[in-house]
Amino acid sequence: MDNLAYDISIGLFIAFLGGAFARFVPNGIWPLVRSRLHPSPNINNTVWDGYSNEPSKGENPNSRMTIKQWGDTIKADTERDTSNGVRRFKYKGRIRGNQVVLNWEEPRGGGIILGSMVMKLSANRQRLEGLTVYVRLDDGDVKPEPRFYVLKGNN
Repeated sequence: MDNLAYDISIGLFIAFLGGAFARFVPNGIWPLVRSRLHPSPNINNTVWDGYSNEPSKGENPNSRMTIKQWGDTIKADTERDTSNGVRRFKYKGRIRGNQVVLNWEEPRGGGIILGSMVMKLSANRQRLEGLTVYVRLDDGDVKPEPRFYVLKGNN
């Protein structure tokens, strides 16, 4: 009976280690390894003012994006002012060199408001610019829209 209890506890311990390994490696270690293999600039803990058009002097931003980074993995939260009020979006993706590729969703959108955004980070890490693409719900068309972000305090 002692052998059975020992074998069960060893099995549970190995299962725990396997579960921890399976969870930590893809989300913890692997993004750091990728960022060393393909150097990624560090834009962790940055806040960006967002514009729907190329920003001009004195123009107020219509959104604000906060970026968190772990290795080459990016997570961001954005609040966007629209004619229907403030909308909130969650982004997740990767950065490699000056490329930032993010998938996004609007949590309050009932799971159907989602899209992708591809941005180019400027050499001085002060600007992000690119396109967001999504399917319009009213007519079903794929719609690309420009997006411009300026590092907060540098616009």
